[in-house]
Amino acid sequence: MTTSENSMYQIYLHAGKWEPLELDNFFKFLTSRLGLTSSDLVTIVLADDSYMQTLNRTHRGKDAPTNVLSYASDLNEELGDLIFGFETICAECAKQNTSIKQHMMHLIVHGSLHLLGYDHESEGEAAIMEALEIKVLDEFGVPNPYEPAL
Repeated sequence: MTTSENSMYQIYLHAGKWEPLELDNFFKFLTSRLGLTSSDLVTIVLADDSYMQTLNRTHRGKDAPTNVLSYASDLNEELGDLIFGFETICAECAKQNTSIKQHMMHLIVHGSLHLLGYDHESEGEAAIMEALEIKVLDEFGVPNPYEPAL
């Protein structure tokens, strides 16, 4: 387990060939930027596509792996869990010509916003959520993930 000091994010390695992400400064920034408190613990689980496919099939009825799944918590001391699929994320990074670290920062913002109640089921919701993701990432110096890399 890795817990970032002064952050409400903690990381667990479940499966996959994950390298250390070194996101402590990002977690501190995001904790502050999103206004998270000590009762907003977010658990990040680094998994592989096999595990992601099982979760996606069981909880969403989609028999395929995915990059990130978010599960809000009913407990007062937790915001929820974000689970990431290694192989899918690596394939997306290759396609988007971006680093795993940069893509993970985007997905962590995206998943965190889901845990805070944002969604992208409608066009309007998607536009609001995407604009917020872009703004938060830009404030940390991460380029717009929705623009193609040069």
